[in-house]
Amino acid sequence: MSTEYPILILRSCFHVGALNSRALELLHINRDTVGHYGAFAEVDETGAPNGVVKENVLDDIKAAIPSVGLRPLLEQVVQSQHDLLAEGLTSIQSDDFKYAPDEEPYALMDGLRELAERGALKLRFAEQALLTEPETLEEFFTRGGACFGGGDRFRISTVKLLADGSLGARTAFLREPYFDAPDTCGLPIYPEQAQLDRLVVTAHRHNMAVAIHAIGDGAAEMVLNAFQRARAELPWLHPRHGMVHCQILSEGQLRRMAELDVTAFVQPVFINGDMHIAPGRLGGNRLAHSYAWGDMERLGLHMAFGTDCPVERFHPLEGVYCAVTRRDFTGNGPFLPEQALTPYQALYAYTAGGAYASGEERIKGRIRSGLLADFLLVDRNLLTCPPEELLSARVLRTYVGGACVFRDPSF
Repeated sequence: MSTEYPILILRSCFHVGALNSRALELLHINRDTVGHYGAFAEVDETGAPNGVVKENVLDDIKAAIPSVGLRPLLEQVVQSQHDLLAEGLTSIQSDDFKYAPDEEPYALMDGLRELAERGALKLRFAEQALLTEPETLEEFFTRGGACFGGGDRFRISTVKLLADGSLGARTAFLREPYFDAPDTCGLPIYPEQAQLDRLVVTAHRHNMAVAIHAIGDGAAEMVLNAFQRARAELPWLHPRHGMVHCQILSEGQLRRMAELDVTAFVQPVFINGDMHIAPGRLGGNRLAHSYAWGDMERLGLHMAFGTDCPVERFHPLEGVYCAVTRRDFTGNGPFLPEQALTPYQALYAYTAGGAYASGEERIKGRIRSGLLADFLLVDRNLLTCPPEELLSARVLRTYVGGACVFRDPSF
């Protein structure tokens, strides 16, 4: 470590990090100020900050890090999309407002729209606008909200919120204490239900869907309460609200999701790591309806599969493998095998399910006359091959709008 340069080390989930002493000094986080951050900044036995910071504090820290600038950021978008196309991705949904240079997300949105309009975006890009305060959310709608679009390659699809943290960092908000840390239930991002309600009702009033990160059952309860209130206050509007991750749920919460028609944004690849930590974090009883994609399917929930990149790798076939086998990449498991999906169900959630979640199921998501010709060729039949082969399946060609945007050199 360095005493000269400020350093922030992030856990892989991006929900907890560690600062060195130089960073604490520059950020003015000390014995006198650390109390301002509450449970989001840890202290040692003397009451001094020990450098471990979580959730909201990380947002403040990231805002203090000098930006690389808008143009380099847009160049990275153009360059990196080729890696995604090579894995068969034709559309992505991403929340990028927090990565905007100088905290100016609208400049980033204008830049992405410009890329789309001049044909530099080969992927279809649906932005989930991360707006966590009432003032920034109102400004978003004042500026035109979902009108920040660029043809069929870039659009804003939802407002994004976060209700808790991650299971690995023990910041996912549970209704009861962690099994392996009985002194904590995790951390709700919004301590009061009314705070979350206000944001959801505001977006709902503008007929804008809200997708809310919720891993723990405590956070899920708050999210469902907020959606229920918005629908009760404005029942004539029907934006497609969604819950992102939906990992730890009760049977009753799953039924409420179905009753409220909440879309489940699910990342099956989480099985690869979480199957090794979830039993210890949760104990046996709470596991029964966790990572419950089979139950979601049986209840008729709309599921949209993704990867949560950069927390996990962006390879979709790895997610299909985990959804079907409920095993990690080395074959350990199965983990809650009664929640496994068929290959067809998993592929549907990755294609038609994603299109539904972004409100685009009438134009894409299936191979059908009249829909956008977004598809890929793979080296085997994903519906009939042995499930373990899903990990080694290769994308041979990727097409977006009928144009070949990736070709395996060997094919």
